Amino acid sequence: MRAHIRSKVRFPVEIYASAGEVDTAVGVDDAIDRLSGSMHPKLVISDVNLGDGTGFDLLEKIHAMVGPRPSVILLTEHPRADEEIRAKELGALGYLAKPINVRDLYATLRSDDPSWRAYRDSRHKSHGVAVVKDMRKDAGEVVMLDICDVSLGGAYLETPAPMPIATKLDLELVFGPVRIPAKAAVVRIQERSWATPGGIAVRFLELSAMSKSALETYVESNVDYVTHKRFEMHKGMDK
Repeated sequence: MRAHIRSKVRFPVEIYASAGEVDTAVGVDDAIDRLSGSMHPKLVISDVNLGDGTGFDLLEKIHAMVGPRPSVILLTEHPRADEEIRAKELGALGYLAKPINVRDLYATLRSDDPSWRAYRDSRHKSHGVAVVKDMRKDAGEVVMLDICDVSLGGAYLETPAPMPIATKLDLELVFGPVRIPAKAAVVRIQERSWATPGGIAVRFLELSAMSKSALETYVESNVDYVTHKRFEMHKGMDK
């Protein structure tokens, strides 16, 4: 791992390691020698291109180790989809592009923490999908957005890109077998972060009596009370 890469990742890794030590190796053989000795790290961060092999060679050797194995994050200047798939198949914790985005590195490190994983999964729970009936992809496919939060007043939808405030949407909320038509407008934009998916908050503008009843039944049965009250508070602030 080059010196400037070492310095950039060392600070978040030291936080991850808490009271433990952070060490470096110069290649596959050196890393394996250290791992086979008295050193038992929780995490290995490796460049894909190494002097005496590749990060995948190192990952395969670690994957074949007997006993507790460290988590592995691979770094590359030239990310490829097939390499990312291979890294996941070999059990890598992450496959990140350089230059390193420290926020993405933190998110990857956090994903290896069971308590954080439970917190993240609860925050990113998808209640269903919102079909955007008046929007199509380039290939003519219907646009479907994950519903991360929902209340009687609106919803938080994960989106691949921001939408302008006040954009009107013709939605169909799909919760398993339940389908609820709803007219909505974008009231807030949320950038993606290590804690939340990027997306939009929408306020429902029009719900039929039948739709309102179906949504009320779903919310009361499936949405956390605190989440519901928090959304209602934000909705009131956006008016």
